[in-house]
Amino acid sequence: MFFLFIIRFDIDKKTGRVFTISLEPSRQLDRELVDVYFMSVDAVDGAGMRTTVQLQIKLNDLNDNIPQFIVNNNNPARFTVATSLGLNESSSEKFLLGYIEENSDNSKWIEIVRLQAYDRDAEVPNSQTEFEILGSEFNNRFIDFFELEKESMGLARLKLVNNKTLDYEQIIALKVSNKNRGINDMSKVIRPFSSIRLNPGEIDLDLYLKVRDLGHPTLFSTITAKIIIKDVNDNP
Repeated sequence: MFFLFIIRFDIDKKTGRVFTISLEPSRQLDRELVDVYFMSVDAVDGAGMRTTVQLQIKLNDLNDNIPQFIVNNNNPARFTVATSLGLNESSSEKFLLGYIEENSDNSKWIEIVRLQAYDRDAEVPNSQTEFEILGSEFNNRFIDFFELEKESMGLARLKLVNNKTLDYEQIIALKVSNKNRGINDMSKVIRPFSSIRLNPGEIDLDLYLKVRDLGHPTLFSTITAKIIIKDVNDNP
């Protein structure tokens, strides 16, 4: 006869087969919480003679965790949602943030968009991640303006493609056209289009980013990167 002293498992007292005791979600085994279980098993014969062995059960990793973006918000004032949008000031929506002057190349980013992600799965390839640009505002008009440069596993940065620059006046005109507002006062145009606080002479452009893991089945999450473009005196 066998006896097993642990609540996660049970044992067939005749055959010695060990099995989990419940299929309830709250009691399922999670490799990321506990990867190895140690337990004692007693074997007792009909005469009452007893011996004890130590049993070790190692859990295999499954791809059951969605990779997540890490948002390091170094400028919290930017992320305060404007009450004029009719949204809650304490909105939990997260963005990645970049800042550049219009008509500038990669050497002149004021604040670079850095992508960082983690996956709680313990083993490769389940814990490995890759980034992708999904699209942009204005029916992906600006998707070919950007590319991702991998720095290490789970870390990359956003770059402008060679010879591509962002024009402040063009983006404002596109926002006005898309919303069909017909407003000539730019101060009234900029504010309603943005869910972050912008200073005078700034407009933002949304890029849609994705992080996926390399496990099977592939799991992913998405986030918006807001590129703030600062106006410069480039028109007569």
